[in-house]
Amino acid sequence: MHKINYFIQFLSIIFLKAIFDYLYFVYVSKYFMGDLFYLNYSSEKHLYSYILLVIVSIFVIPLINQPNKPSRVVILILFLSIIVPILTLYAYQDADNYYVAAIVISFILIILQIMYFPILKFRILHASLMNTLLLGIILIYIYVYSYLIFTGGLTRFNFNLKEVYDVRAEYVTMAAKGPLLGYFITWVGNSFNMGALVWGLFKKNRNIIILAIVLQLLLFGMTNFKSFLFAPVLVMSLYFLAKRKSLLLYSTISITMILMFSYLFFIFYNDHQWSSMFIRRQFFVPSNLHLIYYDFFKEDYNPYINLSNSIFSSFLEYPYQASVTRIISWEYWNRDFGPNVGFLGDAYSHFGFLGMFLFAFILGLILRILDSFVTMLPS
Repeated sequence: MHKINYFIQFLSIIFLKAIFDYLYFVYVSKYFMGDLFYLNYSSEKHLYSYILLVIVSIFVIPLINQPNKPSRVVILILFLSIIVPILTLYAYQDADNYYVAAIVISFILIILQIMYFPILKFRILHASLMNTLLLGIILIYIYVYSYLIFTGGLTRFNFNLKEVYDVRAEYVTMAAKGPLLGYFITWVGNSFNMGALVWGLFKKNRNIIILAIVLQLLLFGMTNFKSFLFAPVLVMSLYFLAKRKSLLLYSTISITMILMFSYLFFIFYNDHQWSSMFIRRQFFVPSNLHLIYYDFFKEDYNPYINLSNSIFSSFLEYPYQASVTRIISWEYWNRDFGPNVGFLGDAYSHFGFLGMFLFAFILGLILRILDSFVTMLPS
């Protein structure tokens, strides 16, 4: 029975990859070529993409089937939203062999750390340290929301998905220059608010759940980063799916249904709103940005950042005249907005291939620490 279940999950991954391939060919590359979704098909790399998918799946499936590892949810998100779509782009954009191989190796490195690094033992933090951490989080909340409001956040407040790029450009111009604001907004939107939402769901506390969602909607309304809008839906879906034994199978089936229903909606109504949002934006935009960042930083005349735009900026010289996202947006789209890339693309922009392996090692260590905390909790 275990082998049959394993095989069914494997087939669901292959089928999802085939759906991504089909939708990129008939929809994304046809209607969004202006957004750098071009078609440069390689039959050889198409075969390689499935070989790589099989290799990655051999590592992914056993990990995701371990319910005592919260890291499996992070791996699942990275696998289905980044790795699988990138393998489609690898074939249909004739992407670089070395870069795609580095992405796959980095991802497998993360999984190996989670699976085989020893469990770390921790002492429960002293109450005073916990209070200090909580105070720090509260101060970050106050800084982020007050800064956004005082720089016109309420005047540009928007929930019209067709206007998000205009609002985001205004946000970049007006508010994005705050000290460390980019880091703190990401922490609040992707970690603090979502952590509070999970805690509220776990405790069945309606007030915490509502507060977390309201704070997240406020953040989206003032910044218009779509990831902030869909993060609560993703987190709640994964929270309830994680209670099921076949998390991977349910996830692949759910994503396949969403992709096909959104495409059928386009076929019948000739309306791109849902198909563009779920097919293009949620899956192919993040993966394509990895390839775009690689295309930019692989050139010798575009130096790596080497963490010079981080807390080390005081003694490391930043090599560009504007933020990386603005440089990329002008270089490839000839307009000003904030195309943020995932951690592996960001890692390459800092240190090249070495940075990808280094960042993967750090993320793997963090996730192993997260899993180790589970051993401290009562059963």
